[in-house]
Amino acid sequence: MKLRKILPFVVGLWVFAVMVGLVNSGSAAAQVSVPVTVLNTPAHPIPTVVQSLPQRTLVHDGQSFSLSPNPNIAFEFAVPANVVLTDVVLSLTSPAQAVTIFVGRGDGNKTYIFQSVGGATSTFSGSTEGRATISLQSGLQDPLGLRVGLYCNNIGGNVCEGAFMWSGYQP
Repeated sequence: MKLRKILPFVVGLWVFAVMVGLVNSGSAAAQVSVPVTVLNTPAHPIPTVVQSLPQRTLVHDGQSFSLSPNPNIAFEFAVPANVVLTDVVLSLTSPAQAVTIFVGRGDGNKTYIFQSVGGATSTFSGSTEGRATISLQSGLQDPLGLRVGLYCNNIGGNVCEGAFMWSGYQP
């Protein structure tokens, strides 16, 4: 009588133990890993593809300046058509109300970038740090060449002094 009461419990416990064993044995087999050793010796080299980087010739131009704004004085650099422009930098050496820098198409029909920069007391410019850097990362090139320049804006008493430069490369 006692065996009849315990037998279903024992059979159920045995079935449960078998099921847990099957589940755990399957995941244990999946966790087995085999160490891999890679040797890079002259006798057994790792295959690689040699890549040659394109030859590039760096080009740049720059100039220091001191301009009065009567009415709007500007100077520009011509970036040749076969040059990829990557950077434009303006650094003011004295406080200015506003200096506008730009990158445009060589024929003057399009402006790509336009930025107004001034000194710490300027209320007429987007940046009052007295410095502007335009980083074009992958570069900008136009079939007609580019113009890079600045204007000393005609604002009462404005004097524009500093240095302006650009750099790029010929592919």
